[in-house]
Amino acid sequence: MNVDFTPEQQQVVQQAIQSGRIRRPEEAAREAFSLWVQRERAKINRPPFDQTKARAAVARIRELRKGNLLPEGVTIRDLINEGRA
Repeated sequence: MNVDFTPEQQQVVQQAIQSGRIRRPEEAAREAFSLWVQRERAKINRPPFDQTKARAAVARIRELRKGNLLPEGVTIRDLINEGRA
């Protein structure tokens, strides 16, 4: 397989070779491909987006901002006690 680098990519690869970070252009291509494979695997393993849950979360945040809901873990008793302090 042959891979053609853009002029900018060729320049970056040459700089990496000159600095000693890599020895050959193939190493740059191999590393780039490995990173791409990791990203693709992460996409595959990502749980599907749940639009219903997202909408519920947005609605809850809006209500919290209005002061209509208590933050999670806070009870009416906590608020009463805070008001007495």
